[in-house]
Amino acid sequence: MCFGSVQSDCLRDKITNNGSISLAFGTFSLLTINKKETTMVWMTLIILIGVALIAVGIILSFYRNLAPGDRFTALTLGLILGGAIGNLLDRIFRAEVVDFLHFRLWSGYSWPDFNFADSFIVVGVALLLLQLIAAEGESRAGNSTPEPGT
Repeated sequence: MCFGSVQSDCLRDKITNNGSISLAFGTFSLLTINKKETTMVWMTLIILIGVALIAVGIILSFYRNLAPGDRFTALTLGLILGGAIGNLLDRIFRAEVVDFLHFRLWSGYSWPDFNFADSFIVVGVALLLLQLIAAEGESRAGNSTPEPGT
């Protein structure tokens, strides 16, 4: 078994008689994966990749139906699409999404790890929601009729 930092020469795997694989990472952490768990991991990965591909298709269809001058919506959809493709590529080539941004805020509180793709998705969705709220407010203001005598 290997203890210490995770490095290629430090990672040891051992196949036991029942088909389980034991992996040692870091200090005193051990992960054992059997064949059934490995199948579940791959099925989950395939499902997540499928969902991401469907999301990319939906975003592209929205983009195709945009009005020619609607640059703000194109920007928001581009942010969401870029983030979705970034996470999709991580899932395809690494079998996981790599989160590498980590912030410690105050008195030991630590913000959950994330990456730029996650940030692009969140900012894109937030801007899209703000645009939808503003458009709804404008349509309500345009539909209101003034009261007689004012």
